[in-house]
This record gives sequence, structure tokens and C-alpha cells, in this order.
Amino acid sequence: MDRQTTISGSLSIMVWNYQGAANRLFLNALAKLWRRYDPPILALVETKVSGSSAEAICRKLNFDGTYRVEAQRFREGIWLLWKTSIADLHLVKSNTQFISMDVIQRGTQTWSLAVIYASPNEPLCQSLRTELKNNVAFPPKLGWRLMVEKDKLCSQVLRANNCSNGCDIDIFQPKADALDSWWVIPAKVKFLKQGVRTKIDSAVEELWDAQAGWKWSLFAELLSEEVIKKIAAFEVTQRDENEDQLMWDSTTHSSFSIKSAVTLIQKNILDQTDPVWALIWHALFPQRMCFFLWLVTNDRLMTDSNIFSRGLTDDPRCTGCLNGEKNAIHLLRDCKYAKEVWPHLVHA
Repeated sequence: MDRQTTISGSLSIMVWNYQGAANRLFLNALAKLWRRYDPPILALVETKVSGSSAEAICRKLNFDGTYRVEAQRFREGIWLLWKTSIADLHLVKSNTQFISMDVIQRGTQTWSLAVIYASPNEPLCQSLRTELKNNVAFPPKLGWRLMVEKDKLCSQVLRANNCSNGCDIDIFQPKADALDSWWVIPAKVKFLKQGVRTKIDSAVEELWDAQAGWKWSLFAELLSEEVIKKIAAFEVTQRDENEDQLMWDSTTHSSFSIKSAVTLIQKNILDQTDPVWALIWHALFPQRMCFFLWLVTNDRLMTDSNIFSRGLTDDPRCTGCLNGEKNAIHLLRDCKYAKEVWPHLVHA
């Protein structure tokens, strides 16, 4: 087992790179883990089996929700299985290297889950990076089209089924009986809200009375006398053909584009990113050393402390000095053996 992660609401996800789900030992090994952890969501990568064989194996597992990316010539393969009584998973996108889902957990908000099995081939890795960038920009694009391109067939179907043809940016909410294509929008609507602004043609009507003229009591005290005189020189003619227009604020032409959405999302991510990541990934070290530092910073090293938290050992203490819990800090700094090494690496 590679990892078991607990998400908000005590939902556990087990991720396992088994390398061959057709192996006769696979079901026995999984059954032992099942009895111990009973995960609501199971992700298997490098299954190396597809078609009817994969279908038969999935039927033997205790999950009623499944989605598979089939193996190619007995290589690769990604399976995602879940219990629908605990969570609903709705497909956003998938290809040979990843599955992206929106997870609707009972009693919590929608969140996103991506199971990735990246190829070591550099062109395929670059393709995966592009796919993942476009993937996060697709929901805002779909939401934009629903609001702006109302006459398109896709928009008409989604609006009729999910928002009674009254869609605006505040109406994108999860619905239990919604289509899969609807679920992707609420999860990313915050990015859509950041990029959208409204060109208003009718707001002045709220300040004008057809019989009495301008409603000065609503705004006169906010303006100078000179501006008030200029406004008083105009009358408002009400015309029904004028409508508010939605505009995309992240492009010069005010129309939505995938590139601008990706830029907006990346800016949000960078704004929330700890500067330490830039120090790690931009350091002039070999890539494996950068990855090791990333593991340390994320507390992902398989130390005795982490192994204990997964229930795979009975003692989290350091087996070297027997003094304290063996986490990453203890392993690299506080253990008496680590303290003996550091003077040889760092000179005063």
C-alpha cells in the first residue's frame, strides 16, 4: 500500500500501486487491507489489466462505484472505486495518465480528486502538465458559456435541467440530481467569480422615476454640486432592448479564453504558496535531492512516526537512539547519530 490519506469528515482514500491487479495474490492482499482500513475510496494504479478481466476483478471488490482508465498492452491502467453510500464521484476528465473527479461527500462541500500515474517519458509528462492546466480551466469555461451563450444546445440542456433557465453566477450550486457536466462548475466557481464583471446598461433606472425624474435622495449627497448640475441636464429614456452584459475581466477583448483562466488560477495558487517551495524546486541540486527536500517539508518520509500513524508498526520511537518519536526532524536533526554527522557537513 502506497498511502492512506484522511480527508475532512473522516473520509479515507487508499492509493495503491500494485503493479498487476490480475495477479492471483492481489485479491487476498487487498482483503487484508480492507479488513483493517475499510476505505470508502480506493485508487489503484499500474493495474496492467483491462477489458472483461478488469470488469470481473472490479465486481469482486466491495465498491458500487467504479471508473477505469484501461491498461495499454498490459502496461499502466488506473482504477478508481468508491462507495456511493458515503460519497458521489463525478467525472471531470480523464486520459491515460490521470482521472479527475469532483467528490460530493455527504454533509460537506464539493472537492476535487485527481489520481495521477505519470509516464517517465518527457513528452508525455509535458502533455500531462498541459492537460492538468486545461482541466482546472474547463469548469469556468463551461460556466461562462452557460451565462453568455444561452442559445447553444449544451447551455439550453444544462440550464433547463439545473437552474430553471435562470442561471447567473450565484446559482451554480451542487444538486443531488444534476448531470455530471454540471458538477464540475460549482467546484471551480470561485475562479469564475474572480474573472467576471458586468457591463451594466440599466442600473440608472433605479435612480430615475418616470413621473418625478431623478431620485436625488438616493445619491445627491455623494456627488459635488457641479456633477449634480450635469446629471440634472439629462433625462432617462427607458428601453427594454438594453441588457446587462457579462464581460471577462482577464482579457483585453472581454471574452473568455482557456489561457486567461489558467493564468488566473495559477496566480491564485502562487499567492497561496509558501515561498519555501520556490527555494526547494529552484535550488541548483539534482532533482532527486529536490524531491527529498519536498518529502521532508511535507512530512512524507516513511519514518517510524508516519508508519505508526498508518497502523503498520507498534512503536513510533527511533530505533537508533530510543529517545523520542522518529519523525523527519528527529531523523535529520535531533537524533544523537544525526548530531554526530552534522559537524562534518557544516563547518563553523
